[in-house]
Order: sequence, then C-alpha cells, then structure tokens
Amino acid sequence: MEKLLNWLPAKPQPLLVRYGVSTAMVAICFGLMRFVEVESGISSFFLFYPAIFLSALLFDRGSGFYAAGLITVLLMLLIHEQKGAFAFVASYWLPLTLFLLVGLATAALTDLLRKGWERAVTAEQIKDLLYRELAHRTKNDFAMAASVLSAFLSSTSPATSSASLIRPSIPGQSTPSRLLAKSFEHLLQPRNLVFGFTQMLA
Repeated sequence: MEKLLNWLPAKPQPLLVRYGVSTAMVAICFGLMRFVEVESGISSFFLFYPAIFLSALLFDRGSGFYAAGLITVLLMLLIHEQKGAFAFVASYWLPLTLFLLVGLATAALTDLLRKGWERAVTAEQIKDLLYRELAHRTKNDFAMAASVLSAFLSSTSPATSSASLIRPSIPGQSTPSRLLAKSFEHLLQPRNLVFGFTQMLA
C-alpha cells in the first residue's frame, strides 16, 4: 500500500495540472468509446468510469467531479448531434442522470479510499517510531541497571559469596542484566513478537 501511495502524485497539485490531466483522460476514454460504438454499434458509457476513478485517485474528489460533469456534457452534445434534442429529452435523460450520479459517487468513494490508505500508512509509521523509541529506552534502562550492578560488585569484596555468584568468572562474560537486556532486545524484534503471540494462541 505504501509503495502504491509513493507512485501517486502528492497533494495538492496545481489546478491546471489536476484539470488538465483529468481532461486528457476524459478525451482518451471518449475516443475509446467512439471507437467501440463504431465497431460494435453498442453504447459504451461505462468506458468513462476509469477516467473518473483515476482523476479522483490521483488528485482529489473535485477532479473526479469535474471529470464526471465533463463527460456528461460531452454525452449530451453527442446525443443532441446524433439524435436531436427531442430524442435526448425523451430517451436519454434517465441513463445520463444515473451515469452522472454514479460518477459523482465513484469520485467521492475513491477520494475516501485514498485518504484511508494515507491514514493507514501514517499509523504504521507512527507505530514503528514508537516501537523504536520503546526499544531504545528499554536498552538504556538495562544498560543503567548493568552499570549500577557493576559498580556495586566492584565495591564489594571478591570473596563475598553472593558477589562471586554474580561476578563473571571469565573476562568479557556478560552480567545477568546484560543478558536480560539482550534477551529483551531479541524479543522486541517484530518477527519474534509475532512468533511469541502465535505460540500463546496455539
């Protein structure tokens, strides 16, 4: 989803860009519709919906509304030229009205879809940031605990039994607090969190 949003143009785009690109897409769909009608003799209003969808997805719902209105006007002019004004009023007003309403609804829903994607990506980025901050602070807390423990062990006698149990016998060996810190750091990895949660549910 994030990769798809990266391919989309940033908001807001200049008015000339939004309406210019929307007009170009409508013109392409209009030419495609005319080609299909000439070849098959079947009305192909549905070929205009990609222009409405892409206008709203790439820019905003205003661009989608503009595309829907422009297509409706083009269709009215085309019907008037081919059938006459009476035929338009008598036979085409209902399908054109429904086309316009569906086009406006498509533009509005597509704009909401993109906003939902953007909110989801933003929430994911915030979650990752909070996770990194939590991991960083936890590591700092364990490092501080390790420093305090090391200072305490250094101030006690090596002969003390409790200290000899805690103090590493091999140079470079980690203290229990450092081991705990490393274990916590390993546990905080996303794949380990998912694995642990799956194990709990099993």
